[in-house]
Amino acid sequence: MRNSTSDRMASDGQIVLVSEFVPGLRENFLAPAVDAVRVDYEGVLGNQRIAEPVLLTAKGKYVAFDPPEHAQQEFSRLCAALLERRFPYWSAAEGAEGQFLWDLASDSLIHTHRLKVLPIEIGEGIAPTNGEYKGLQDSDVPF
Repeated sequence: MRNSTSDRMASDGQIVLVSEFVPGLRENFLAPAVDAVRVDYEGVLGNQRIAEPVLLTAKGKYVAFDPPEHAQQEFSRLCAALLERRFPYWSAAEGAEGQFLWDLASDSLIHTHRLKVLPIEIGEGIAPTNGEYKGLQDSDVPF
């Protein structure tokens, strides 16, 4: 089971435009057929892995182009900083995974974050839930 959030918003509710955080970075990733840059991450039990940026076409296919190393590192640092700000303990316990997808045309950054939930044994007499709740009925309130 995974809990997921996906947004284009900074913590203050504004759309994240990468050029506002790192002016001039976008030009390092521009190449024929490159429409987006993606950084995947995963963490569990305090171990963190933030992958190197990959370049994608509009259809999600990989593009063989190597932007300057400093640009790749700068974008990865930006993603790591945003991740730590939004989800400070993201890699603790069962951890989380997700990705940042930078649309180069709009300069917007989409962040998708999923909590990992490891399966556990359900003891006898305990009813499992699926995590989907549709609200309370009057009969659900015990008073």
